[in-house]
Amino acid sequence: MQVTLRKLTYYFNWHLSKNQMLRDSILLFVGYLIAHALNMLYQMVVSRRLPATEYALLAAFVGALLIVQYPLMMLTTALSRYSSLLSQAGRMGDVRRLLSRWLRRSLVAGILFVVIGVLVRHQISDMLHIGRTGPVIVAVLSIPAFLMLPIVLGVSQGTQHFGWNAGTTMAGSVARLALGSLLIWVFHPTSGWGLLAHGTGTGLNVLALTAGLYWILSRYETTAQPLPKLRFFLLQSGLVQIAYATLMTADVILVKLFIPQEQSFAYAATLGRLTVFLSSTIVIAMFPKVTTSGRITPEQLSVFKQSLRYTTICAIIAVSGCAIFPRLFLRILFGIHTPSRTLQLMTIAMACIMGVSALLNTCLQFLVAQKRFLSTSPVLLAAAGYLIASTFWHNETWHILLWTGLSNTMALFALLLTCFKVPAPPTTAVQEC
Repeated sequence: MQVTLRKLTYYFNWHLSKNQMLRDSILLFVGYLIAHALNMLYQMVVSRRLPATEYALLAAFVGALLIVQYPLMMLTTALSRYSSLLSQAGRMGDVRRLLSRWLRRSLVAGILFVVIGVLVRHQISDMLHIGRTGPVIVAVLSIPAFLMLPIVLGVSQGTQHFGWNAGTTMAGSVARLALGSLLIWVFHPTSGWGLLAHGTGTGLNVLALTAGLYWILSRYETTAQPLPKLRFFLLQSGLVQIAYATLMTADVILVKLFIPQEQSFAYAATLGRLTVFLSSTIVIAMFPKVTTSGRITPEQLSVFKQSLRYTTICAIIAVSGCAIFPRLFLRILFGIHTPSRTLQLMTIAMACIMGVSALLNTCLQFLVAQKRFLSTSPVLLAAAGYLIASTFWHNETWHILLWTGLSNTMALFALLLTCFKVPAPPTTAVQEC
């Protein structure tokens, strides 16, 4: 037994030393697993203390912030791509210039969003049937942090400083849990305090990662060469990320808008969506390794296939856990001791849908890294069909779930058909846009 264990350990260490993709994935997986566990504790804390209506409101606002943030993942993909290309060209010092430029722009945009959000706070409150403006103000004050986070994540991803990425993510999760516990359990159980804790955790993540990146990049000299222009890439990737954000996170917003009397779906949506986040670490590790400004190499295609296998394994494990033990997870996370049959089935359905969404994200980010935007058009069509179908057919929550599952599945199959048909794009320089 000891000999077999020693051989397995030797084989694993040998394979790990030869496989950069596996090493980075494990580093991110461990860091994000800890952050994931802390976020689950946060959900347990707030769901046990908040009334069902307040928790549904919190879930709706967090979903809305994710809708805002996911399109901004176009900045993550763009900055990851061009940071990687600058690094490959030996221009690490210029990555600092690129980071500074986009942080300034995001700060200005964040201030504008805050001003506009405060001005229309009553309209937002009426649209979501809240009856007060406090949670709206807290949510819009969080927007600057949510705008800056994709930028620092993109640069850390492109330069492959995954340790800083994982470490600051854990720090933000610790802050979210500590502040949320204090405010909701000690002061008052309201969704506004939960939103404040959520925004503060994100802000700490941004500050810590920004400081770490400037410290690392300050060692390198800048050049007088122009920085790559990202506008066209941002426009294309922005449309794709908006479409994917709609497919992944719009369900809780649609249910809140069309079926406001539904309170339990927020628990199913939150638990189901937890299945997708761990597999996202694989995509983070994959993206800079498949980025190219010219012809794709066999090694890059091999990295994509490897990432797809790892994502599939993670999705199967996560979905199986939710499908087999929905009562257990609902009890542990939300303190629901006797969940209804409908809530259990909705939780299983959301977990399955999010498993499909995780695979869809892996395919989508591979195509974006290759600048094959035409091949991502099925995601745009699926998102448009999803919104149209949900708008006209939403008599009950299951209708929204049906359209969510169909649109994600159709988009996944369409992208799988195109991912392995790799064209030969023209070779260009790092200033390609």
